[in-house]
Parts: sequence; C-alpha cells; structure tokens
Amino acid sequence: MVKFETFYALFFDKLEKDRDFFMYNDVKPEDAEEIIRERAKSYLLSALAHLFLKCTSNINFMNYDTQNDVHNEDLTQTEIDLIVDIMFEKYLERDISMLKAQSNRFTTKDLNTFSPANERRTFMDMYKDVQADNMQRIKDYEATDRLTGKLKTTDYSLYGL
Repeated sequence: MVKFETFYALFFDKLEKDRDFFMYNDVKPEDAEEIIRERAKSYLLSALAHLFLKCTSNINFMNYDTQNDVHNEDLTQTEIDLIVDIMFEKYLERDISMLKAQSNRFTTKDLNTFSPANERRTFMDMYKDVQADNMQRIKDYEATDRLTGKLKTTDYSLYGL
C-alpha cells in the first residue's frame, strides 16, 4: 500500500520552480494547501488511468482508495517514479489549451517584439519529449520483471525448440 502523499511529495519536487502551482492570491495558506493537494490528486488519478490503459502489468493501477488516499498495491520505487513522471506529463498537457487562448491576446505590435509561436513551439517540443520519454519508460517497465528489474525472457525449451 502506498499513500498518495508519497506521490505528491515527488510530484511537488518536480514542480518546485512553478510558483503558479503553489501560490494563490487572497487565499489562506491552509486553503491553498488543500487546493494544491486536490490538483495533485487529480493528476495522480489521471496518471493511474493512463497507465491502466497503456501498460500491461500484473499491477492493477486502478486499485486505489480515494477516501483514505492510498494506492492498495505494493508498488515498487520504479512504479512510483513512473506514475509521478506521468503526473508531470498530465500537468503539462493541461497547459496545451492555454497556448491557443494566449495567442488571441496579442496585438500586432506585441507580435513584432514577442513571438508566441516560438514559445508555443518550444512548449510543445518539451511536452512531446516528456510524452515520448514516458512511453519509452512504460515499454521498458513492461519488458522487465517488476520486482527484480531483470529483463523478461521467453524460455523456448518449454516449447520444444
């Protein structure tokens, strides 16, 4: 069993430079803390659903309890890290819709001094890199034994070969 707090701590470390995620104007610190945890929980549940759909594993990634904020499986550190990396991907994914909205805010004068297209392209390149890295990590995870970390192999002697 793994407490959601374990995922949150690692996720918050990834976002430590993103002040917008942690800072809320005119909100009491305890209320801000609750907002931060609810947002992290949303990313966690989204990441678990993503793994459930994209990954073949002996682990049921959807085996969690939101009332007690725990994942009911005994996850390895590799699995926890993979989940947190996908939480980060989901975090970036939500900013994609903001890119289009921002492009409509600029005047022609703004566009001459600042190119949102470059910023958008850079962000999308970074997002695609994170997404590709996560897909590769999922494939690597599927190809190894979750407890030993050794590559899975087929014993062809069982088939008379």
